[in-house]
Amino acid sequence: MLLNGQIPHDLEAYVQSQAVSFDDVMQVERALPLTVVEAYAVEDMIASLWLKRGKRTFLSSFALEFFPHSPDERREYLGLALAGGWVPVYSADARVEFRIVKTFQGTGFFGREKAFYRLYRSMSSGRFAFISEHKSMSGAMQRLNAELYG
Repeated sequence: MLLNGQIPHDLEAYVQSQAVSFDDVMQVERALPLTVVEAYAVEDMIASLWLKRGKRTFLSSFALEFFPHSPDERREYLGLALAGGWVPVYSADARVEFRIVKTFQGTGFFGREKAFYRLYRSMSSGRFAFISEHKSMSGAMQRLNAELYG
């Protein structure tokens, strides 16, 4: 990665400086609610690709994993996240949280909303760094798989 033609000496410090709070992300992005089909696609990929292979990756958040919550509270939190246009994916193996945000990208020729899926990664500071943007949820999940497990 080049910064003004130079490779940063401390790449981690550079990435940390580019990270923002998730509240800031959501204030800037025009998020669209995730559909039930998209939510099931994420859940299915987690179950079939990671959990079956012994990877500890969940449709969850750092906050839900480390602070006690009842099953009803967890469902409510995830429901609010999906309605708000984002989905949290937590990897206990890598101790990192990713969030996929469905963003509005205008309307198509026939008036349908177009959306992109932006992938963010949590940093040790509790902030989130932008990783990539995709035209489909499956593209974002494939990039997430590459980020987590190469």
